[in-house]
Amino acid sequence: MSYNDAGDTSHYMLRGGPPRNKFKKGGKTNLQNTGGGSSMPPEQQKIYQEISKLNGLVDQMTIQKVKNRCKDVKIDPRGHNYVVKRRLKEYYKREKLEEAGLAVNRNVHYFVVIDFEATCEERNPSNYKHEIIEFPAVLISSRTAEVVDTFHEYIRPLINPNLSTFCKNLTGISQKTVNASDPFLIVHDKFLNWLENHGLGSKYTFSLVTDGPFDMGRFLYLQTRHSSIAFPEYASKWVNLRKCFINYYKPSYNNIHKTSTPGLQAMLTSLGMEFEGSPHSGIDDAKNIARIVIRLLKDQAYIRVNEKIVLLVESSTYENRSPVNTGGRLQTVMSVKNNEAEQWQENKRKQIKCNV
Repeated sequence: MSYNDAGDTSHYMLRGGPPRNKFKKGGKTNLQNTGGGSSMPPEQQKIYQEISKLNGLVDQMTIQKVKNRCKDVKIDPRGHNYVVKRRLKEYYKREKLEEAGLAVNRNVHYFVVIDFEATCEERNPSNYKHEIIEFPAVLISSRTAEVVDTFHEYIRPLINPNLSTFCKNLTGISQKTVNASDPFLIVHDKFLNWLENHGLGSKYTFSLVTDGPFDMGRFLYLQTRHSSIAFPEYASKWVNLRKCFINYYKPSYNNIHKTSTPGLQAMLTSLGMEFEGSPHSGIDDAKNIARIVIRLLKDQAYIRVNEKIVLLVESSTYENRSPVNTGGRLQTVMSVKNNEAEQWQENKRKQIKCNV
Protein backbone atom coordinates (compact mmCIF):
# COMPACT_ATOMS: atom_id res chain seq x y z
CA MET A 1 0.00 0.00 0.00
CA SER A 2 1.28 3.44 -0.89
CA TYR A 3 -1.42 5.58 0.68
CA ASN A 4 -0.90 7.06 4.13
CA ASP A 5 -4.50 7.21 5.28
CA ALA A 6 -6.61 4.26 4.27
CA GLY A 7 -9.67 5.94 5.77
CA ASP A 8 -9.69 8.93 3.45
CA THR A 9 -9.90 7.18 0.07
CA SER A 10 -12.98 8.35 -1.78
CA HIS A 11 -13.78 5.32 -3.91
CA TYR A 12 -15.45 2.44 -2.10
CA MET A 13 -13.53 -0.76 -2.95
CA LEU A 14 -14.47 -4.12 -1.51
CA ARG A 15 -11.64 -5.97 -3.15
CA GLY A 16 -8.83 -3.44 -2.63
CA GLY A 17 -5.65 -3.23 -4.70
CA PRO A 18 -5.59 -3.12 -8.53
CA PRO A 19 -8.43 -1.51 -10.53
CA ARG A 20 -9.60 -4.94 -11.71
CA ASN A 21 -10.77 -5.59 -8.15
CA LYS A 22 -13.09 -2.60 -7.89
CA PHE A 23 -16.48 -3.39 -6.49
CA LYS A 24 -18.39 -2.97 -9.73
CA LYS A 25 -21.86 -4.07 -8.66
CA GLY A 26 -22.68 -1.34 -7.81
CA GLY A 27 -23.29 9.73 19.47
CA LYS A 28 -25.05 10.48 21.47
CA THR A 29 -27.17 13.64 21.43
CA ASN A 30 -27.44 15.65 24.61
CA LEU A 31 -31.14 16.44 24.43
CA GLN A 32 -30.97 18.94 27.22
CA ASN A 33 -28.70 21.15 25.12
CA THR A 34 -30.50 20.96 21.78
CA GLY A 35 -33.41 23.27 22.33
CA GLY A 36 -31.88 26.67 21.72
CA GLY A 37 -29.79 26.59 18.55
CA SER A 38 -30.10 29.99 16.87
CA SER A 39 -30.28 28.45 13.38
CA MET A 40 -33.11 26.08 14.31
CA PRO A 41 -36.63 27.04 13.16
CA PRO A 42 -38.93 28.05 16.06
CA GLU A 43 -41.21 25.03 15.60
CA GLN A 44 -38.22 22.69 15.89
CA GLN A 45 -36.94 24.57 18.93
CA LYS A 46 -40.29 23.93 20.57
CA ILE A 47 -40.09 20.19 19.84
CA TYR A 48 -36.61 19.87 21.35
CA GLN A 49 -37.64 21.92 24.37
CA GLU A 50 -40.47 19.45 24.94
CA ILE A 51 -38.00 16.57 24.61
CA SER A 52 -35.73 18.23 27.15
CA LYS A 53 -38.62 18.54 29.61
CA LEU A 54 -39.45 14.86 29.15
CA ASN A 55 -35.83 13.99 29.88
CA GLY A 56 -36.06 15.91 33.12
CA LEU A 57 -39.23 14.06 34.08
CA VAL A 58 -37.57 10.69 33.42
CA ASP A 59 -34.58 11.71 35.56
CA GLN A 60 -36.94 12.51 38.44
CA MET A 61 -38.78 9.18 38.23
CA THR A 62 -37.84 6.25 40.45
CA ILE A 63 -36.29 3.38 38.55
CA GLN A 64 -39.32 1.21 39.25
CA LYS A 65 -41.61 3.80 37.67
CA VAL A 66 -39.26 4.01 34.68
CA LYS A 67 -39.36 0.23 34.24
CA ASN A 68 -43.15 0.17 34.61
CA ARG A 69 -43.44 2.87 31.97
CA CYS A 70 -41.15 0.88 29.68
CA LYS A 71 -43.47 -2.09 30.02
CA ASP A 72 -46.49 0.13 29.30
CA VAL A 73 -45.01 1.31 25.99
CA LYS A 74 -43.66 -2.18 25.20
CA ILE A 75 -39.93 -1.49 25.35
CA ASP A 76 -37.34 -3.62 27.15
CA PRO A 77 -37.12 -2.82 30.91
CA ARG A 78 -33.97 -4.94 31.44
CA GLY A 79 -30.48 -3.68 32.15
CA HIS A 80 -28.76 -1.28 34.50
CA ASN A 81 -30.73 1.76 35.63
CA TYR A 82 -28.87 4.17 33.34
CA VAL A 83 -29.58 1.92 30.34
CA VAL A 84 -33.30 1.74 31.07
CA LYS A 85 -33.59 5.51 31.62
CA ARG A 86 -31.75 6.24 28.39
CA ARG A 87 -34.00 3.80 26.57
CA LEU A 88 -37.17 5.54 27.79
CA LYS A 89 -35.77 8.97 26.92
CA GLU A 90 -35.01 7.80 23.38
CA TYR A 91 -38.52 6.38 23.08
CA TYR A 92 -40.03 9.76 23.98
CA LYS A 93 -37.61 11.57 21.69
CA ARG A 94 -38.46 9.33 18.74
CA GLU A 95 -42.18 9.70 19.45
CA LYS A 96 -41.96 13.51 19.48
CA LEU A 97 -39.84 13.67 16.32
CA GLU A 98 -42.17 11.31 14.46
CA GLU A 99 -45.19 13.40 15.46
CA ALA A 100 -43.42 16.44 14.02
CA GLY A 101 -42.28 14.59 10.89
CA LEU A 102 -38.62 15.06 11.87
CA ALA A 103 -37.55 11.48 12.58
CA VAL A 104 -34.76 10.30 10.28
CA ASN A 105 -32.84 7.02 10.34
CA ARG A 106 -29.23 8.18 10.11
CA ASN A 107 -27.71 4.71 10.24
CA VAL A 108 -26.32 2.83 7.26
CA HIS A 109 -28.57 0.14 5.78
CA TYR A 110 -26.63 -2.77 7.25
CA PHE A 111 -23.98 -3.60 9.83
CA VAL A 112 -21.50 -6.44 9.38
CA VAL A 113 -20.14 -7.71 12.71
CA ILE A 114 -16.71 -9.37 12.48
CA ASP A 115 -14.66 -11.05 15.19
CA PHE A 116 -11.53 -12.80 13.89
CA GLU A 117 -9.63 -15.52 15.69
CA ALA A 118 -5.92 -15.71 14.88
CA THR A 119 -2.90 -17.87 15.56
CA CYS A 120 -1.23 -17.10 18.87
CA GLU A 121 1.18 -18.29 21.53
CA GLU A 122 0.79 -18.02 25.28
CA ARG A 123 3.37 -15.24 25.14
CA ASN A 124 3.47 -13.64 21.71
CA PRO A 125 6.81 -12.02 20.78
CA SER A 126 6.51 -8.44 19.50
CA ASN A 127 7.15 -9.56 15.92
CA TYR A 128 4.75 -12.52 16.03
CA LYS A 129 3.01 -13.06 12.69
CA HIS A 130 -0.64 -13.54 13.57
CA GLU A 131 -2.68 -15.31 10.88
CA ILE A 132 -6.47 -15.32 10.79
CA ILE A 133 -7.85 -18.83 11.35
CA GLU A 134 -11.56 -18.07 11.84
CA PHE A 135 -13.54 -15.58 9.75
CA PRO A 136 -17.10 -15.03 11.08
CA ALA A 137 -19.49 -12.27 10.06
CA VAL A 138 -23.05 -11.45 11.13
CA LEU A 139 -25.23 -9.26 8.90
CA ILE A 140 -27.72 -6.98 10.68
CA SER A 141 -30.43 -4.82 9.12
CA SER A 142 -30.55 -1.38 10.73
CA ARG A 143 -34.18 -1.02 9.63
CA THR A 144 -35.52 -4.17 11.27
CA ALA A 145 -32.79 -4.56 13.94
CA GLU A 146 -32.56 -8.25 13.08
CA VAL A 147 -29.89 -10.68 11.93
CA VAL A 148 -30.26 -11.26 8.19
CA ASP A 149 -27.49 -13.78 7.53
CA THR A 150 -24.17 -15.13 8.80
CA PHE A 151 -20.86 -15.97 7.13
CA HIS A 152 -18.48 -18.42 8.78
CA GLU A 153 -15.28 -20.03 7.53
CA TYR A 154 -12.15 -21.45 9.12
CA ILE A 155 -8.80 -20.70 7.50
CA ARG A 156 -5.62 -22.73 7.04
CA PRO A 157 -2.57 -20.74 8.22
CA LEU A 158 0.49 -20.88 5.97
CA ILE A 159 3.31 -19.26 7.96
CA ASN A 160 2.71 -21.22 11.16
CA PRO A 161 0.57 -24.13 9.94
CA ASN A 162 0.65 -25.96 13.27
CA LEU A 163 -1.51 -24.37 15.96
CA SER A 164 -0.02 -24.00 19.41
CA THR A 165 -1.63 -25.90 22.26
CA PHE A 166 -2.49 -22.54 23.83
CA CYS A 167 -4.24 -21.39 20.64
CA LYS A 168 -6.25 -24.60 20.33
CA ASN A 169 -7.35 -24.42 23.96
CA LEU A 170 -8.21 -20.71 23.75
CA THR A 171 -10.20 -20.76 20.51
CA GLY A 172 -11.52 -24.31 20.51
CA ILE A 173 -10.24 -24.67 16.94
CA SER A 174 -8.55 -28.00 16.20
CA GLN A 175 -5.59 -28.73 13.97
CA LYS A 176 -7.82 -31.03 11.93
CA THR A 177 -10.25 -28.15 11.29
CA VAL A 178 -7.65 -25.73 9.93
CA ASN A 179 -5.90 -28.45 7.92
CA ALA A 180 -9.16 -29.09 6.07
CA SER A 181 -9.83 -25.37 5.46
CA ASP A 182 -8.96 -23.00 2.62
CA PRO A 183 -6.19 -20.39 2.89
CA PHE A 184 -7.08 -16.75 3.57
CA LEU A 185 -7.24 -15.50 -0.03
CA ILE A 186 -9.89 -18.05 -0.99
CA VAL A 187 -11.95 -17.41 2.14
CA HIS A 188 -11.67 -13.65 1.68
CA ASP A 189 -13.02 -14.00 -1.87
CA LYS A 190 -15.92 -16.03 -0.48
CA PHE A 191 -16.60 -13.22 1.98
CA LEU A 192 -16.55 -10.59 -0.78
CA ASN A 193 -18.99 -12.68 -2.80
CA TRP A 194 -21.22 -12.92 0.28
CA LEU A 195 -21.21 -9.12 0.60
CA GLU A 196 -21.98 -8.76 -3.11
CA ASN A 197 -24.81 -11.29 -2.96
CA HIS A 198 -26.48 -9.10 -0.33
CA GLY A 199 -26.00 -5.96 -2.44
CA LEU A 200 -23.66 -4.38 0.09
CA GLY A 201 -21.75 -1.52 -1.47
CA SER A 202 -23.87 -1.57 -4.62
CA LYS A 203 -27.49 -1.29 -3.48
CA TYR A 204 -27.00 -0.73 0.24
CA THR A 205 -24.56 1.06 2.53
CA PHE A 206 -22.89 -0.84 5.34
CA SER A 207 -20.36 -0.50 8.13
CA LEU A 208 -18.18 -3.08 9.82
CA VAL A 209 -18.55 -3.50 13.59
CA THR A 210 -15.86 -4.95 15.86
CA ASP A 211 -15.27 -5.36 19.58
CA GLY A 212 -12.21 -3.12 19.75
CA PRO A 213 -9.49 -1.97 17.32
CA PHE A 214 -7.51 -5.17 16.81
CA ASP A 215 -9.61 -7.10 14.28
CA MET A 216 -8.97 -4.56 11.54
CA GLY A 217 -6.01 -2.62 12.93
CA ARG A 218 -3.87 -5.66 13.64
CA PHE A 219 -5.20 -9.03 12.45
CA LEU A 220 -6.60 -8.07 9.04
CA TYR A 221 -3.71 -5.67 8.44
CA LEU A 222 -1.11 -8.37 9.17
CA GLN A 223 -3.01 -10.98 7.18
CA THR A 224 -3.20 -8.79 4.07
CA ARG A 225 0.56 -8.27 4.30
CA HIS A 226 1.16 -12.00 4.68
CA SER A 227 -1.08 -12.62 1.66
CA SER A 228 0.54 -9.81 -0.40
CA ILE A 229 -2.70 -7.95 -1.09
CA ALA A 230 -3.69 -4.34 -0.47
CA PHE A 231 -5.58 -3.57 2.69
CA PRO A 232 -9.26 -3.52 1.57
CA GLU A 233 -10.92 -0.13 1.54
CA TYR A 234 -14.17 -1.54 2.94
CA ALA A 235 -12.28 -2.21 6.19
CA SER A 236 -10.47 1.13 6.41
CA LYS A 237 -13.12 2.57 8.74
CA TRP A 238 -15.27 0.67 11.20
CA VAL A 239 -17.42 0.89 14.34
CA ASN A 240 -15.55 0.07 17.54
CA LEU A 241 -18.56 -1.11 19.53
CA ARG A 242 -16.92 -0.36 22.87
CA LYS A 243 -16.61 3.32 21.98
CA CYS A 244 -20.14 3.42 20.60
CA PHE A 245 -21.54 1.78 23.73
CA ILE A 246 -19.75 4.04 26.19
CA ASN A 247 -20.57 7.16 24.17
CA TYR A 248 -24.25 6.31 24.08
CA TYR A 249 -24.69 5.45 27.74
CA LYS A 250 -22.18 7.76 29.43
CA PRO A 251 -21.71 9.46 31.85
CA SER A 252 -23.71 6.97 33.90
CA TYR A 253 -21.63 3.98 32.80
CA ASN A 254 -18.35 5.67 33.74
CA ASN A 255 -19.70 6.78 37.10
CA ILE A 256 -20.87 3.30 38.05
CA HIS A 257 -18.17 1.06 36.59
CA LYS A 258 -15.17 3.42 36.87
CA THR A 259 -13.92 2.48 33.40
CA SER A 260 -14.20 3.88 29.90
CA THR A 261 -13.43 0.62 28.07
CA PRO A 262 -16.14 -1.97 28.70
CA GLY A 263 -15.47 -5.48 27.43
CA LEU A 264 -17.97 -7.72 25.69
CA GLN A 265 -19.12 -9.38 28.91
CA ALA A 266 -19.48 -6.02 30.70
CA MET A 267 -21.60 -4.59 27.86
CA LEU A 268 -23.87 -7.63 27.89
CA THR A 269 -24.25 -7.46 31.66
CA SER A 270 -25.13 -3.76 31.49
CA LEU A 271 -27.92 -4.61 29.08
CA GLY A 272 -29.26 -7.43 31.25
CA MET A 273 -27.95 -10.12 28.89
CA GLU A 274 -25.75 -13.18 29.33
CA PHE A 275 -23.04 -14.41 26.97
CA GLU A 276 -24.33 -17.17 24.70
CA GLY A 277 -21.89 -19.83 23.47
CA SER A 278 -18.15 -20.15 24.06
CA PRO A 279 -15.87 -17.13 24.64
CA HIS A 280 -13.09 -16.82 22.03
CA SER A 281 -15.15 -18.73 19.50
CA GLY A 282 -15.18 -16.20 16.68
CA ILE A 283 -18.71 -16.97 15.55
CA ASP A 284 -20.08 -16.96 19.11
CA ASP A 285 -18.31 -13.68 19.90
CA ALA A 286 -19.67 -12.16 16.68
CA LYS A 287 -23.22 -13.27 17.50
CA ASN A 288 -23.01 -11.74 20.98
CA ILE A 289 -21.61 -8.50 19.57
CA ALA A 290 -24.53 -8.53 17.14
CA ARG A 291 -26.96 -8.81 20.06
CA ILE A 292 -25.52 -5.60 21.50
CA VAL A 293 -25.77 -3.84 18.13
CA ILE A 294 -29.40 -4.89 17.87
CA ARG A 295 -30.09 -3.61 21.39
CA LEU A 296 -28.50 -0.26 20.52
CA LEU A 297 -30.60 -0.05 17.35
CA LYS A 298 -33.77 -0.76 19.31
CA ASP A 299 -32.71 1.93 21.76
CA GLN A 300 -32.56 4.37 18.78
CA ALA A 301 -28.78 4.74 18.86
CA TYR A 302 -26.92 6.32 15.96
CA ILE A 303 -24.11 3.86 15.23
CA ARG A 304 -21.39 5.52 13.16
CA VAL A 305 -17.86 4.61 12.15
CA ASN A 306 -15.49 5.83 14.86
CA GLU A 307 -12.10 4.29 14.04
CA LYS A 308 -9.82 4.01 11.02
CA ILE A 309 -6.50 2.46 10.14
CA VAL A 310 -3.68 4.83 9.24
CA LEU A 311 -0.31 3.89 7.80
CA LEU A 312 2.50 5.99 9.19
CA VAL A 313 5.74 7.14 7.61
CA GLU A 314 7.36 8.75 10.64
CA SER A 315 6.58 7.03 13.92
CA SER A 316 8.00 9.86 16.06
CA THR A 317 5.12 12.10 15.04
CA TYR A 318 2.66 9.62 16.52
CA GLU A 319 4.55 8.40 19.56
CA ASN A 320 1.52 8.92 21.79
CA ARG A 321 -0.85 7.00 19.52
CA SER A 322 0.53 3.50 20.18
CA PRO A 323 1.54 2.51 16.66
CA VAL A 324 2.16 -1.17 15.99
CA ASN A 325 5.53 -1.98 14.40
CA THR A 326 5.07 -4.74 11.84
CA GLY A 327 8.13 -5.68 9.87
CA GLY A 328 9.50 -2.22 9.23
CA ARG A 329 6.18 -0.50 8.49
CA LEU A 330 4.02 1.29 10.96
CA GLN A 331 0.28 1.41 11.23
CA THR A 332 -1.96 2.79 13.89
CA VAL A 333 -5.64 3.06 14.67
CA MET A 334 -7.07 6.55 15.06
CA SER A 335 -10.46 7.89 16.02
CA VAL A 336 -12.83 9.17 13.36
CA LYS A 337 -14.37 12.52 14.20
CA ASN A 338 -18.09 13.07 13.84
CA ASN A 339 -17.88 15.34 10.78
CA GLU A 340 -15.55 12.88 9.04
CA ALA A 341 -17.95 10.02 9.77
CA GLU A 342 -20.89 12.04 8.44
CA GLN A 343 -18.97 12.84 5.24
CA TRP A 344 -17.91 9.21 4.82
CA GLN A 345 -21.51 8.05 5.16
CA GLU A 346 -22.78 10.70 2.76
CA ASN A 347 -20.20 9.61 0.18
CA LYS A 348 -21.44 6.03 0.48
CA ARG A 349 -25.04 7.15 -0.05
CA LYS A 350 -24.04 9.05 -3.19
CA GLN A 351 -22.18 6.03 -4.56
CA ILE A 352 -25.21 3.84 -3.96
CA LYS A 353 -27.46 6.31 -5.82
CA CYS A 354 -25.03 6.31 -8.75
CA ASN A 355 -25.29 2.52 -8.96
CA VAL A 356 -29.10 2.40 -8.96
